[in-house]
Amino acid sequence: MENIQQDILETTLILFNGRGLDFTMNDIAKSMHIAKKTIYRFFSSKEELLIALLDYGFENIQKEKQKILSSNDSIAKRLEQAMIAMPKQYAKIDFRVLSSLKDTYPQVYIRLNEHLENDWEPIIKLINEGIRKKEIRKINTFILRQIITATFEQLLSTDELQERNLTYAKALKEMMNIIMKGMVIDNE
Repeated sequence: MENIQQDILETTLILFNGRGLDFTMNDIAKSMHIAKKTIYRFFSSKEELLIALLDYGFENIQKEKQKILSSNDSIAKRLEQAMIAMPKQYAKIDFRVLSSLKDTYPQVYIRLNEHLENDWEPIIKLINEGIRKKEIRKINTFILRQIITATFEQLLSTDELQERNLTYAKALKEMMNIIMKGMVIDNE
């Protein structure tokens, strides 16, 4: 990826963080002190730019996951962190604004769902290792994947988090707490 292309993506990320989807190509050009046609050399439309931003973001998320998965932490801790891995530069992003994505930018929404549903192999491998080592009870990994993917998609596609004043990151942590610890108090 060319430096200017990465700079455009980083600037878009900053603008997205501040304004949600309410930014223009002109805003990006102004912020970078470049001509708008420079942006159009790399991205033919805002939708194409948003798809590239998603791809870039998920590439960084995968790198973060790999770091977590290769750490020396317990299997349970690695699983809990890797399933909701988020690079530091994304920590302040309000993902709740993506609820309007489906109607405004349907191709971006489709790509988002593709990313959420892919790249589960390292997680499944770690779960199976935990099962073999008897650190995790035997579970149906297909069902777990469906539960988590559906939760990601649901949290991103409605305004319910905003209505409950919950951040996306906080909602993901709560989801993982429920998945990892369950609901029943173990009195034994």
